Amino acid sequence: MCDIMTALTVAGSAVSASASMQQAEDARNMAAYNKQVRDYQAQDTIARGAVEEQKQREQGRQFMGRQRAAMGASGAMADSGSFGDVLIQSAEMSERDALTIRNNAMRAAWGYETQGAAEEFEGRARSRAYQGQALGSVLTGAGNVYAAGIKKQWWE
Repeated sequence: MCDIMTALTVAGSAVSASASMQQAEDARNMAAYNKQVRDYQAQDTIARGAVEEQKQREQGRQFMGRQRAAMGASGAMADSGSFGDVLIQSAEMSERDALTIRNNAMRAAWGYETQGAAEEFEGRARSRAYQGQALGSVLTGAGNVYAAGIKKQWWE
């Protein structure tokens, strides 16, 4: 009877350890997947930011073109005096807006990258915890088998 109990204890410990190791591997895989998703999100955010930055610059050029046309229609020289100052200010504001778009995209991408790194770290920590559970299962099973052997010897 004791040999059956020993076998069941060993089998139970092995199954528990195997399940914990599978959970550890799943945690590592999920962490790697999440990190990859966040990296893709960061890359996509930077690419979208670049497109929006270029659109802003184009809109700025179009706006300045309309300003020049209006200035020219008034009969004044568009690139000199106060009109020249207005065009310079428009160019500066357009560029500032484009750079703000770029900076916002970079910040958002950094957020994704940071989130991915945190998820990866959490997954590795969870994996180590499951590995510890696996080792605990093996040690508990070994202890139970050892204790059963001592009890068997004591009762004999």
